[in-house]
Amino acid sequence: MPRKTRYRRTLLKAVEAFLEGSPVSREHAHRIVKRCYAALNREKEPVTLNAIIWGAFIKALTDSVFYESEPFLRQTQQILQGHAPGTIARTAFKEDYRVYFTREDEQWYAELLSLLHFIQTVPYQTIYEATHQAWLDKATWPTVRSTLSEVALAEQIDEEYWQRKAHLEEMVAHIQVPEEAARSRSITRCYEKSPAF
Repeated sequence: MPRKTRYRRTLLKAVEAFLEGSPVSREHAHRIVKRCYAALNREKEPVTLNAIIWGAFIKALTDSVFYESEPFLRQTQQILQGHAPGTIARTAFKEDYRVYFTREDEQWYAELLSLLHFIQTVPYQTIYEATHQAWLDKATWPTVRSTLSEVALAEQIDEEYWQRKAHLEEMVAHIQVPEEAARSRSITRCYEKSPAF
């Protein structure tokens, strides 16, 4: 079984070898990049987190336009050393991965977007402004329910949130996921008791 590739550390060595600039170090850098490329192509899934994050770096380092550019190499070195993490996020997620979705993935994605849009339309500020003083006064929920329309609105939103969440969980239970993703699914269970407000 091949050794696990530590892409950040390995690519950093390649960049530093390119920056050194000698024929020997440049040849060494090419070998490192070739190993990273081969490791990425050995991964079983067509789209993996490693491909998303490191693929663009590997491809760039196979092109002389990039590996002969000192400004590019210096910037890449900074990123790989952890001095510019935002750049990785911007680079990684500019591609649209929906073309790789299965039918189940598309349904799940649509439901997640719908939930996101629902959450974005919740008038948190209005509810907060209407109920904050009652909360400071330690008023009970039944007491304020009859006097503040925002309380009824909050209850409706909360009920809809839990319905949407239950529907998503039902969908997820029927989706076949790779073993690694299945392990991460258990992490979401710790949030099941978190209320919407």
